[in-house]
Amino acid sequence: MPRYFVTSTGTDIGKTYVTSLLVRSLLVHGYAAKAYKPIMSGVAQWDSNDAAELLKAQGIAVTPEDTTAIAPWQFSHPLSPHRAAEYAQRPIDPASLVAWCRDQCALSNADDYIFIEGVGGVMVPITRDYTVLDWMRALNYPVLLVVGDYLGTLSHSLSALHVLHHANIAVHGVVVNSSPSPVEHKDACRTLCELSPYPTMSMLSVARKHHEGAAYHANILSKNELDRFFLHS
Repeated sequence: MPRYFVTSTGTDIGKTYVTSLLVRSLLVHGYAAKAYKPIMSGVAQWDSNDAAELLKAQGIAVTPEDTTAIAPWQFSHPLSPHRAAEYAQRPIDPASLVAWCRDQCALSNADDYIFIEGVGGVMVPITRDYTVLDWMRALNYPVLLVVGDYLGTLSHSLSALHVLHHANIAVHGVVVNSSPSPVEHKDACRTLCELSPYPTMSMLSVARKHHEGAAYHANILSKNELDRFFLHS
């Protein structure tokens, strides 16, 4: 049952871009794939947000109903989820959040690739005493960690990996998402592999597109890239 939780070292590292890329690529190569973004903060428009991007990747029309269907906890304030929920007077119940995620997976076929995209980074608070780390631990799905290749990424990435390892959370792989940086992309990948507490994790290097439009949504990974990442083949 290929179920994955997508997290990152922080905000705006590229979780949604990577999740969309993986879903779009899997669908093109004949696999079934779905993605969900249960929690979003800083939502200004229903048709221009992370959930909308995930719907486009799945070939689903972007409507208010469909964005809510894959992202039921939406908040307008651009704050951490626990603060955004407090401002909206709609606190997030962790048990309901976990149950909702499990329900989406249960409604899918066993062979479908399902991606649950988190919010912010590994330690972002969802309530005052419940973090994304707790959410991942409760679901117990293999984690995909999205990291950048900026100067300082090794400390951020290894810190996240060690936190996940200490919490006994399985990390399937790391996706290094390129960004405008003097850091050599391949060097960042190689060093993370050498120093990671997960000796068998997969690595995937992607070039982030910093523009919108047809080219952004046409980017596709090859079947060989997908097989190497998901099947270690």
